[in-house]
Amino acid sequence: MKNIYVLIGPPLSGKETQGGLLELSLGGIPRFSMGHLIREARKTDPLFEKAYQDYSMQGKHLPNDIKFPLMVQKMEEAQADFILDNFPGSSEDVSYFEKYIEGKPYKIHSVISINISEDEMRKRFEIAKEKRGRADDTFEIVHERREIQDRDREAVLKHYRDSGVLSEIDGE
Repeated sequence: MKNIYVLIGPPLSGKETQGGLLELSLGGIPRFSMGHLIREARKTDPLFEKAYQDYSMQGKHLPNDIKFPLMVQKMEEAQADFILDNFPGSSEDVSYFEKYIEGKPYKIHSVISINISEDEMRKRFEIAKEKRGRADDTFEIVHERREIQDRDREAVLKHYRDSGVLSEIDGE
């Protein structure tokens, strides 16, 4: 059975930093970031570039029929436990994800939600904006992405809270 650890939170909440620490504490297991997978795919696939422009640049989630196959490929390549970084992020994601793992040798071990305030996100944005260099990193786009994702994430948090696998931590 492959244990799945899910790390979710708003932009600049520290998912990458905490995910790296979690990887190390769990013996170097792999971490798969949906955002990273999409950004890599758009470099070589015009479908992903168009979807990125149409959805990500508007702060929205890409449709699962486009993005989920990227995650499936990584999950199937994993030899053992792994971490999912910011996926699932919506109730539709949860549905796709749980339907896929049903009957397979996967178990959601834990879901960790990192919470930060809007003020902290703004401070981190100002510190990190030159290092990140992403086209979607104006504060207005990051703020819009957070608002949309916070709304979408509520159903995810409720689902995993009700399932007894959610831990919420203060990322500040």
